[in-house]
Amino acid sequence: MFKKTAFTIAAACMAVSPAMVAAQTNDTVSVTVQTNDLDLANAKDRSRLDFRIKSAARKICGENASRSIAASKIHKECIAQVVSNAQPTVELAVSKAATRVALNSYATRPANG
Repeated sequence: MFKKTAFTIAAACMAVSPAMVAAQTNDTVSVTVQTNDLDLANAKDRSRLDFRIKSAARKICGENASRSIAASKIHKECIAQVVSNAQPTVELAVSKAATRVALNSYATRPANG
């Protein structure tokens, strides 16, 4: 139950809205990143989450069709900002996953006796 709740909360909180994009369009742009199929106590699943966040950032920031250096720089900064905005939520979800693993480990230890 705790695992599902933690991931549901993490998924609901993963909407990111970079100020850079919002300032340009006067709208909040967000993408939900699913985490309910990931075990964030596992390094491979944390890598999958990082990939999903970067993919979401590319969706939010759009394609960089321009070949200009300035446009490329703005595009990269936008992606970096989106990823940065998501980090506190990612850290919280990973922390909850680690706590869950620790509690499960403690609960399944044999009693001394």
